[in-house]
Amino acid sequence: MDDTQAESQAISNRVRQLMERHGVAKRAQASTLSTVLNLSFSAAHRKMKGHLAWDAKQLQAIASHFGESAGVLVDSTETPAEEGLRAELLIDNEPYRCTVWTGREVTKESAGSFVARPSGDLWHVWPTRTAPTGRLYDVKLLEIRPELPVVKSPCVAILDDDVRHHSADSLARALGDHGFDARPFSAARDLKASLRGNVYDAFILDWVLGPDETAEPLINAIRAESCPSRNALIVILTGKLRDGIASEEDITRVTREHRCQCKEKPVRPSLLAADLDAAFGRRAD
Repeated sequence: MDDTQAESQAISNRVRQLMERHGVAKRAQASTLSTVLNLSFSAAHRKMKGHLAWDAKQLQAIASHFGESAGVLVDSTETPAEEGLRAELLIDNEPYRCTVWTGREVTKESAGSFVARPSGDLWHVWPTRTAPTGRLYDVKLLEIRPELPVVKSPCVAILDDDVRHHSADSLARALGDHGFDARPFSAARDLKASLRGNVYDAFILDWVLGPDETAEPLINAIRAESCPSRNALIVILTGKLRDGIASEEDITRVTREHRCQCKEKPVRPSLLAADLDAAFGRRAD
């Protein structure tokens, strides 16, 4: 096996591990990859076997689909690049912009003073003693420039199970154009898993997520005392009231109990962005 084949095989293994962390069964991984990368099933199957090379855009697309950074699909044991990674140092849930150089995957017991984890387009860095559980990476070098103003775009998680029309991705791109750090999800379990290592300022949640499934359990998890994002704004979206698929009574109850807002679909992204700006006290440029 030459170096190129070995690299493709190693990336395939990390893609498989990424999918497994997000609950994608082995038998469904090739079809999932086919959907995400718009490949034929045959090509996706060969990629999962390490028989076809990967490019950077494909790795970014896969990682973004699962709400992670493409950094999780490259070898973290290699020597850190000269250019550091954009990051936020989280101390008492307050973010401080920084640059980080990461090393190998570690446990809290074997780590140094700081650990890091990819989160969307940024890395999050914690003092080791306050870091969450899960996959963590050693911090080789941490650079903070206090003289620079800390500018934090509101972080918005978007959940919509309509993968056919890429609804969550489309809304995320639209809100990104309005200055939000918008992160799309297509499954409630993936968003729920991300609550452990991320702090969100707002959630845009489709109410009906499948047969006999609504966003209520996820909203309960967000408002739980242990959730770092428990005080975030929650906006419920639904287009199923008129046909009776969504229960107005249930949505009203959850909205009152958990301090949510509710908007009917289709939602206009520019108006939604304006409402978010108002909620965060931002003035549109």
